[in-house]
Amino acid sequence: MKTIIFTLCDYAQNVSGKITIVGTFNQICSDTFPFVYKANISFVAKLVSEKEILGTIECRIVDPFGNDITPIVKTSIEPAPKDSKTSTLDIVVNWNNLQFNIPGKYTVILSINDYFKETSELLIVENK
Repeated sequence: MKTIIFTLCDYAQNVSGKITIVGTFNQICSDTFPFVYKANISFVAKLVSEKEILGTIECRIVDPFGNDITPIVKTSIEPAPKDSKTSTLDIVVNWNNLQFNIPGKYTVILSINDYFKETSELLIVENK
């Protein structure tokens, strides 16, 4: 399986297989902690595989101690049409009003059952 896109952004949507991504980022700054990030955070992933992608997808963000700060988004993958030569999976998840209690490295996690896991860092920085 190959990851084509794996990013956080301000806005994302998938229309007819085309993903619109606006404002990709990997860092958020704040003057105070804890704070609630009032803006939308969208997570986008595009995966391609020669074999059919099946299973249960989980998406989440964890704090520097491994605690979930988002509800775990969990969904099953439907089988691809029989005439498909490859399997492509587009994932768009939107989170609002996330609370960040401390500065540090947060981790964005995407997993499919036990056979695929992709992670990325989200750095939360204190303005000084």
